[in-house]
Parts: sequence; C-alpha cells; structure tokens
Amino acid sequence: MKFNMLKKFNSFINMSIITAILFLLLGGVIVIFPSTSLKIISYFLALILIIIGISLILKSTSSFVFSDFITSGILSLLLGIILLIYPKMLNIIIPIITGVWFIVSSIFKIRLSLVLKKYGVSSWLWAIILSILTIICGVLLIINPNIGALMFTTILGMLFIVYSISDIIDLIIFKKNANTIAKIFK
Repeated sequence: MKFNMLKKFNSFINMSIITAILFLLLGGVIVIFPSTSLKIISYFLALILIIIGISLILKSTSSFVFSDFITSGILSLLLGIILLIYPKMLNIIIPIITGVWFIVSSIFKIRLSLVLKKYGVSSWLWAIILSILTIICGVLLIINPNIGALMFTTILGMLFIVYSISDIIDLIIFKKNANTIAKIFK
C-alpha cells in the first residue's frame, strides 16, 4: 500500500514538474514575443491543458489529499476545450481560469506543506510562502482580466514564469520528502 501511494505521489510530482516546465517555456515565449498571435498560443495551450486534464482525471483517487487531482483535471480539460472552440476568448478567459488554477493548485500545495510542518520538515515554510505568492498571482489575474492584449501577454508570461518557478521549487521540496508524505497518507 505504501509503495502504491509513493508511486502515485511520484507520478503526480513528475506530471506537475512537466506542467511547470511547459508553463515556464510558454511564459518565456510570451514575454519575448508579446505580439505573437494569441490564437496560436491559445491552440497550443488548449492542447497542453486537455492532455494534462485527461491525465489528472485518470489518476484521481478517493484520498482526501489527492482529491484535487480530479478538480485540477476537470478545470484543465474544460479550459482546453473552451480554448479550442473559442480561441479569441483568450484575452478574458485565460486570466480568470488561470488565476483559479493557480489558486486551486496552491491550496493543495499549502495543505501538503502543513503536513510537512507537522512532521518537522524544515523546508515547509518555503513551500507555503511560494504557494501564497502564487495565490496572489492568481488573484491578480482574476481581478484584472481586461488589460490590453500586449500588456496581457507580457504580464501573463511573467506570471507563468513566477508560477512555474515557485511550482518547481515546491515540487522539489515535496519530491525530496516523498517517503515522509507516503508514510502519512498510507
């Protein structure tokens, strides 16, 4: 049972690292080429989100801690489908749904960080600080979705980079403590 939980957790961490790296790359492209067609970015992002959404839904479980798999998976899949159908909606929809995604993802990471705190893992505070920073980024995206396209792409790119870097650091912390986390949720 412990091995199965550890395997699921490591699979989740690996998928999350891949997701964070893709968002980091996307953020870099958006910052470097802000005038690039949002439609092309929309289709690319839609494909990534659909793949991630399906993967997370298939990996969902009834465990309390991993219940966010299905929430994140459904959110990702729905966003991907919306972007395929309405690519011009990127200017408004992406900031709002991405903000929600950042918040949901960060809440899950805060929960894991608190578990690490309970078991005396010293890096728990960094994970919480970075998750709170990501929640702030998510709130900023939700509050201000009507910014101009060029400004939007630059800010969105920077927020993707911040999210990705904080996510990668959080995931490294969690991966280093995978055995502790697997013991807790066996």
